[in-house]
Amino acid sequence: MAIPAMRATGVSPVTSPCFDPNRTDLAVGDITAIAKKGWECMWVRYAEAVIKTSWRCIMNEREILARTREMIAEHASGDPDRWWYANRFVFARLMLDERKTKTNVKQKLLDANMLCPGCGKRFETRRDIHLHRLDGDKAYSQANCVLMHPDCHRAAHAAHPEAVEVATGREPTLTKWSKRYDDMPFVYWWDIAPGLAEQLNDLEPAEFAKKDTKDRCVVPVEMLRTFLTPERQTTRGQGNWGVKVLKDRPDELAFEPGTGSREWRFLPVVWLEEAED
Repeated sequence: MAIPAMRATGVSPVTSPCFDPNRTDLAVGDITAIAKKGWECMWVRYAEAVIKTSWRCIMNEREILARTREMIAEHASGDPDRWWYANRFVFARLMLDERKTKTNVKQKLLDANMLCPGCGKRFETRRDIHLHRLDGDKAYSQANCVLMHPDCHRAAHAAHPEAVEVATGREPTLTKWSKRYDDMPFVYWWDIAPGLAEQLNDLEPAEFAKKDTKDRCVVPVEMLRTFLTPERQTTRGQGNWGVKVLKDRPDELAFEPGTGSREWRFLPVVWLEEAED
């Protein structure tokens, strides 16, 4: 937190008809050892300075979220495109921050040659290794995490499904998977049926995942809805919406034009490694 202030930058002696004892030890702020004869006055020159201080945030998590939403709305000033981009930018960067924390923890555990607690075996490769929290109410840290093979990780959650739900407090997640298409203009393709779109009200985030790399991106449901409009429904199925990753735009989700529109719409995303918990 920065507080504007005035800071003394220099002094100048000025002749005065009044007489005081000569001084050599005067100080103004951080200017010391100022000498002034008894018949002189002293003028102090000031300039604006910044005093840095710190304060402790006393808001709880919901208040932080509410304030963030207010700031994004203030930034957008009623412009839906500006709001959309700011909301996506903040969401994606926060997800990336968490992913970086997980990556650092995983690297430390790998360097320590940790065995999988599910099967007791070593990891033959550094890929497809899951990071599992021992206590779901605590953060990702070296003390609270272990490495597990994917099957062992799924078995651990299957054995204690109630613990996962209570510990993480997560809302249900919609996850759509796509295989890789090497002989098409697009690389990945997901279809969203109208019936599935109706379930979005009961979901929190939506994930679009790649079967070959297990990478995925996370899209807030509120944002996804802005792309699932009637004019963008295709003739496939019951009027499915098409979502693709085009070869020349790998870091964006491409939403098909549909029967009532000729324009593609694009959503920049951040691809993350396979989800961990």
